[in-house]
Amino acid sequence: MHWMRKVYKNFAAYYIRGDVVKFTNETQYSTQDLKKVFDAVSRHEGIKPPSLRVFTAKVPKWCAPTCFSTVVRGAAWRLSKHIDIGIPKHLLDVKAGVQGASSIVTVPLKELDSDQVRTVARVYSHELAHIRGVAKHKDMIPWTSYDVDYLGDARVRLKQPKKSRDIKQERYIKALDKVKAYRTKLKRDTTLLNKWLRKVKHYEKNIGL
Repeated sequence: MHWMRKVYKNFAAYYIRGDVVKFTNETQYSTQDLKKVFDAVSRHEGIKPPSLRVFTAKVPKWCAPTCFSTVVRGAAWRLSKHIDIGIPKHLLDVKAGVQGASSIVTVPLKELDSDQVRTVARVYSHELAHIRGVAKHKDMIPWTSYDVDYLGDARVRLKQPKKSRDIKQERYIKALDKVKAYRTKLKRDTTLLNKWLRKVKHYEKNIGL
């Protein structure tokens, strides 16, 4: 068997067997929501990469709030085992200032709406084609042509901020619990000690000590 054919056979078998994905989310968006979108696309395409990283894509200075689709990016080698997907955390809005001067204003993204989610899904579908073995873009349909209507009105929320912990209060409560536990133990041990002291005195009296 030709070595490339053997590699491809083992590669295909790997994806048939493996359903576990190493998912790394470096963005501000909900990991749970992103995984739902990527899993839906993977099921639709019938293939899932073993490793997926979502990072924060840089926004060029010429970008405007309507250029989201030009900022989202992806990367994957033919027959590779890893995909990178870049999603911006904000867009730039160039507004006219005093006397024709322009100012760049950051427009933060509070969540990804359904259109933006579909853009991310199409980029992901394009990279899955590389995973399948398609190397050249001329052999692929335009990434904007992928049908992702099955996602419906899917949206991706921002990550929920972690609740701040009062470490001192937690340690204080833990200390109180320890004091209560050891007091109970001390009371029990004291009762047992007195019991055995009485027995010792009883035996000492009986044997004349």
